[in-house]
Amino acid sequence: MPMIMTRGARLFVMAIAGILLSGPALCFAGESTIEPVVDQLMSDRGLGPVSGPGCAISVTKHDAVTFSKGYGAADIEHRAPFTPQTVSEAGSVAKQFTAAAVLMLAERGKLTLDDDIRTYLPEMPSYGAKITIADLLHHTSGIREWSSLAALRGSPRFYRKIYGMEDLLKILARQTTLNFEPGTAFEYSNSNYGLLTVIIERVSGMSAAEFGRQQLFVPLGMHDSQWRDDLRRIVPDRAIAYRRKDAGYELAMPFENVYGHGALLTTVGDLQRWNHALLKGGLSAFVTSKMLTPGRLRSGAVRSYGAGIFLETYRGHRVYRHSGRTAGYTAQLWGFPDDDVSIALLCNVQAGNVGALAAGIADASLNLPRPAARPTEDKRTPPAGRATYYRSERGILLAVSGAASERYVDIFIGKGPMKLIASETPGKLTTAEYHDALSFSDEDADHIVVQLETSEPIRFTKEANAPRPSGVLDGRYFSSELDRSYEVGRRGDTTVMTLAAADADDSVSFRLEWLNGASYLAKAETTSGSLGDYIVTFHAPARGIPATVSMSSVAGLGGIANLVLTKRDDGAVAAKCTPGDSQ
Repeated sequence: MPMIMTRGARLFVMAIAGILLSGPALCFAGESTIEPVVDQLMSDRGLGPVSGPGCAISVTKHDAVTFSKGYGAADIEHRAPFTPQTVSEAGSVAKQFTAAAVLMLAERGKLTLDDDIRTYLPEMPSYGAKITIADLLHHTSGIREWSSLAALRGSPRFYRKIYGMEDLLKILARQTTLNFEPGTAFEYSNSNYGLLTVIIERVSGMSAAEFGRQQLFVPLGMHDSQWRDDLRRIVPDRAIAYRRKDAGYELAMPFENVYGHGALLTTVGDLQRWNHALLKGGLSAFVTSKMLTPGRLRSGAVRSYGAGIFLETYRGHRVYRHSGRTAGYTAQLWGFPDDDVSIALLCNVQAGNVGALAAGIADASLNLPRPAARPTEDKRTPPAGRATYYRSERGILLAVSGAASERYVDIFIGKGPMKLIASETPGKLTTAEYHDALSFSDEDADHIVVQLETSEPIRFTKEANAPRPSGVLDGRYFSSELDRSYEVGRRGDTTVMTLAAADADDSVSFRLEWLNGASYLAKAETTSGSLGDYIVTFHAPARGIPATVSMSSVAGLGGIANLVLTKRDDGAVAAKCTPGDSQ
């Protein structure tokens, strides 16, 4: 007769297996001294009662678990509590596991990091410049963000279409241009790690999910971890994901079978086992070294991203960390190698700034004084009058208004004009809304450099203020890279750019607001709410070349740069509009 184990017994056996398989074990250190601090941090975010979603948090120091606790509900409908044993999704924290798998294949001689990705992905176009596996690992490939492309096609992730790995590859294989030349810049993109997942499968001869199970999860004792490669699979003790709606919550589950850049199902305990292996020699010297070595551009410039991990400093302490967000799930995984402190956090709702929550836990765990209060957002209205515009090579516009002593910036990220204030970094300016996560510096009178945490510094060049173009904009514009057309026309008094695709899952339109010359801010209007805003610039026909419009996403200053749609004569719209009509 087969033996039936209770949940507690299974956890005990798995813990013993973890000791046997992963070297030094994590033990409990007794009563936590940081619990009151963490309780307050969670209370401040409204997370705790089982009537709402929650989180699990684990902290270890010197191989001892100093804090482990759950808050809120893993499943609101059934009032199931969120505990440290609850399985949740880790979002982009998953990238370091994909990176480790690639590096294991490299160590075994199955591939090299300098290999051209087309060796394994012949479907991808030749861009006239080699994209290496290392470029994918370090986010220096220039390949566009696949989820943004899917949304522009009218089929956003998690909405109606269930995407698989073959869909990701098909979307990216249509891209005949890049955001930048490979190796010349850093730009975070899920596409890179989606393609690495396909490479793992083709080189190893098994699914990346099975490779991860055999080579990482089982050997490291991560028995509650698996890749979500089949969304229909039943996962015991899994948390349901939510997002806020009105005064309550609604479901926000990631219904897709794409994984590798995300989709890691795990627990805070398993994430601690992973950090223990990474920081304490549980992985090979080759894999660990490559993961924790900063990436380099072709120019030799060093960036603060290793292989799947940000390599940074937090308040004077070295930290290896990554955040994660997929649908309603959020995560943070921090490791302080010099302090021997590790923090794992998994939540089933996007509850404010989860990075700030992790930072608060880090402060308490490292016995750091609470940081000085930062200024609140300045609500004063910027001076009236025409802004001065600066343009980047990627087609993004930066608007600057006000005098030198009191300047306001707007990079069209949905927050409106923000006052520049002194940064903690000498020679740089920031904003009260973003603090040092977003900084500005004056290169000279005509150039401003903008730095965001997850992108390469972007140089903006001042452009002359120009009136709206005098020609007619309306018509149908087609992109072969999207395999979709957009129509520009009128909706009442507003100029709009609307997706023209009968087979789209989502209705997509942009309300065009004039900025400068032939450039407009395209404010997204969708059923799913899955699209950010874009800068669109119209280009008049010249020397037999038809009129075009280029689109650049502004969310995070990256994602898609200069996606070109070409005007066609086979589409007509009901109402003519001229640039002067747009408000």
